[in-house]
Amino acid sequence: MNEKKLDLKVGYTCNNNCMHCVVGDKKNLGDKTTEQIFADLEKGIKDDCNVITITGGEPTIRKDFFEIISYAKRLDYEIIQLQTNGRMFSSKQFAKKAVESGLNQVVPAIHAHTPKIHDKITRVPGSWRQTVQGIKNLRKYDVYIYANTVVSKLNYEILPQLARFLAKLEVDQMQFAFLHPGGNAEKYFKIVVPNVSVAVPYIHKAIDISQSANIWSTVEGVPFCLMKGFEKHVSEQYMSKKSEVIDIDKIFPDFFNLLKNEGRAKGPKCKECKFFDCCIGPWREYTDVKGFSEFKPVK
Repeated sequence: MNEKKLDLKVGYTCNNNCMHCVVGDKKNLGDKTTEQIFADLEKGIKDDCNVITITGGEPTIRKDFFEIISYAKRLDYEIIQLQTNGRMFSSKQFAKKAVESGLNQVVPAIHAHTPKIHDKITRVPGSWRQTVQGIKNLRKYDVYIYANTVVSKLNYEILPQLARFLAKLEVDQMQFAFLHPGGNAEKYFKIVVPNVSVAVPYIHKAIDISQSANIWSTVEGVPFCLMKGFEKHVSEQYMSKKSEVIDIDKIFPDFFNLLKNEGRAKGPKCKECKFFDCCIGPWREYTDVKGFSEFKPVK
């Protein structure tokens, strides 16, 4: 609860091309230089951040990746987290060096329990095999593995099977994040965006499976009203209220309130819900298209 988090976007180059990628339209913005990233890391420390999340794009394909991790460690960030597709960790040497450089928390994106579905989503043949091997390689070290699955029309029905698969991989945590309909997800909206209420039963089943395996799981982008009996798994209630985001060209010093006030939306009946004060609602881009009919206030 005492953490202050810096979410640092190092650039948008990526070796996947996921159909649901919310920043899929930003690849033309390129990447930051090493010097710019070092300055951003220093700014985070000056702003009293003790947790750093390095994200992109795909940070691991940068030539200066290990330098970035090492510099974050030198600056004494307590948690050095990486959001990644995990493919580069399929190299044992890469995984070992990353952990030795200071990486202590990894959030690999894995969207299915089979290569057929995962590779269809990433649009890169062989990506599932590399991601899975990457998780296996990281599991050999004292690093927290926080598997993240983007829930879309392409995979929501197989979430229970995926949860069983992730349990066998012995991940430390699972997150099922309902896709944010921006970037590629906006472009392929009809193909990738399901009705959230249709996907929810499969999410609930996946949570049950993770709980049976004694693995904590969270759900992002699904309001409390659709999480009856699973309210404690709504991830937004655990988000750091003290967080800032440094993007390529912008700085967001109060990201949680930005997300709450601009990124998410609430309907006219939400005020009647007992979760109104703690819920930040579904993605605004989702309700712009599909409205609020699925979201019923909890009395």
